[in-house]
Amino acid sequence: KFSDIYGKEWVSHNVHSIQHLCDDYEQFGNLDNCSTFPFENHMTILKKYVRKSHQSLQQAVKRYSEQISFNASDLSSNYNFKHDDYVFKNRHTEGPLPIDVQIKYQYKYMLFKNSEIKTKNIADCYVQTNDGEVVKVVN
Repeated sequence: KFSDIYGKEWVSHNVHSIQHLCDDYEQFGNLDNCSTFPFENHMTILKKYVRKSHQSLQQAVKRYSEQISFNASDLSSNYNFKHDDYVFKNRHTEGPLPIDVQIKYQYKYMLFKNSEIKTKNIADCYVQTNDGEVVKVVN
């Protein structure tokens, strides 16, 4: 038994899965036909979504949702992007961006009707969300 020889601290999911290898062969046939590699390969991405061990599933879902919302946004190709309620200025490509975000444009300045956000000025880069959380705008 692996844990008796090497100790329980060295038992991983891979060692645990070896215990079920014969059962999997009987159920699925040749193991080359039932690879989990595509899922294991995606684990790297999921692990990057988690920043600390507490509530890892919630963190992964939140990061994934952020990625989807950023990828869905398609800002104008103009240097300044204008909307009825706000204007983006000072386009750049310096990041930072969440993992795997494929957003077209980034801006250093956002002007609203009554306020502005500037990433270069520490006093103008904090905003309060609708749920009362204060966040720093870094991009």
